Amino acid sequence: MPNPQKHYRAPEQLGKLVHDERIRAGLVKYKLAARCGMKRRIIGEVERTGPNCLGTLQRIAEGLGKQVVWEVTRDWKRGPWVPGTPGELLKTCRRATGTSQVELAEAAGVSQPMIAGCESGAAVPSLESYVELLTACRYHLSLRFE
Repeated sequence: MPNPQKHYRAPEQLGKLVHDERIRAGLVKYKLAARCGMKRRIIGEVERTGPNCLGTLQRIAEGLGKQVVWEVTRDWKRGPWVPGTPGELLKTCRRATGTSQVELAEAAGVSQPMIAGCESGAAVPSLESYVELLTACRYHLSLRFE
């Protein structure tokens, strides 16, 4: 039986997390897809390669009756986890490093309005972009379902 408290640090491991939670819930792919308002092939792709979008992961979690817990660590050092929404985490990490939105945008190769949109929740970046933003702040992402 999968461990529900296991933390998944690498985005590609999220597919296994989705698979394990779906099996634990006793759902076949098409039933989970129906709950999420998605096609069955999307669930299969997510389980094989991980989600490419934060919104997809959120919809799957809701279909499983779970919440996504977004957590970060700094420089892979063990320490307190910081739960929150993706935007809140990004803002907290950016401020903790004393980095402005403009500086983070330059370091990550994106625009400052994109950073502001992510922090406010108005924009939903791809999972890859979100990980890059956190990495630019020297933080690492860990996700789990509760």
